[in-house]
Amino acid sequence: DDLELILEAQKRFNRLRSQDQHNIDQSKINVRFVYDIDGAQWDEEDRKQRKIDGRACLTSNQVEKHVNSIVNAERDQRIAGHVRPVDSEGDVEIAAIIAGIIRQIEHASDAEVVYTNGGEQAVAGGTGYWRIKSEIRDDSFDQELFLVKINNQFSVTLDPEGMFAFIDERITKEEFKYKYPDAEEENVDTSVDYYTEWYPDEDSLYVREYFYKERVKTTIVQARKVDPSGQLSGDAKIFDLRKEEITEEQLVEQGWTIEKKKDPKRFVVKQVKITG
Repeated sequence: DDLELILEAQKRFNRLRSQDQHNIDQSKINVRFVYDIDGAQWDEEDRKQRKIDGRACLTSNQVEKHVNSIVNAERDQRIAGHVRPVDSEGDVEIAAIIAGIIRQIEHASDAEVVYTNGGEQAVAGGTGYWRIKSEIRDDSFDQELFLVKINNQFSVTLDPEGMFAFIDERITKEEFKYKYPDAEEENVDTSVDYYTEWYPDEDSLYVREYFYKERVKTTIVQARKVDPSGQLSGDAKIFDLRKEEITEEQLVEQGWTIEKKKDPKRFVVKQVKITG
C-alpha cells in the first residue's frame, strides 16, 4: 500500500545519500570554488583575518575559463546517438525514421542548451543530468517527448545499479497546498533521523519523484506456423506473451506450434511523487 511504498522509498533514499554523502559534499565544494560562490576561492581563515585587518578579498577567477574551455569543446564535438537495425526484425528505413523522430525531439527541446547545461555541471561538479519527459498535447491525447534541463544537479539521487532514483523539488508549504489541494495532511514525526531530509525548515518541504523498477513475470516463446498438411512452415517467430497479451493456448489455437520457451527477467519502471 501507500505507506509501505513511502517507507521503502525513505529507506532507499537515506541509504543512497549516506553512501554518497562524501561525494556530494566534495562536489558542492568544487562548484562553489569554480564559480567563487561566497568567496569560496579564499581560505576561510584568511578571509576572517583580512576582515579583522580591514583588508579586501579580491578574486581573479582563473578556474571558470578552463571549465568553459572544456564545455565549449564538448559543444563543438557533440557526441550523438545513431539508430542501427541489428537483428532480423530491423529495417534500415525504420531506423532512419526513428533517427528523424529523435532529431525532432531534440529540436523541439532546444537540446543543445540541455546538453550543454548537463555537461557544464559535470565538468564543474562531477555530475550533470537532464531528463526525458512526456507531455500530453493540448489538442489531442497523444504524448510528446521532450528533453528537459535539471538545473540543480544535487536534486538527483541515483542507485548505482539503476533499480531506483529520486528527483527533488523543494517548495514552500504554501506552494505545496496550491499545487496539491487534495493532499491530506498528517502529523510528521520530527524525531526520526530522516526528518530533515524531507522537511529542511519550518516553511518548506521536498516533493520527490520516485522512480523504481518492479519485476514482472513473462514468458518468451519461439513458435512456427503449421500448414494444412500439418508440417511446420515459414520462419520461426518470437512472442513476448505479456507484452502481446496472448497465451500459449491462444497461439496454438491460431495455428502456431511452440518450439522453445523461457521465462526471462523483466521489469516495468514506475513513477510516483511522494513527500515524507
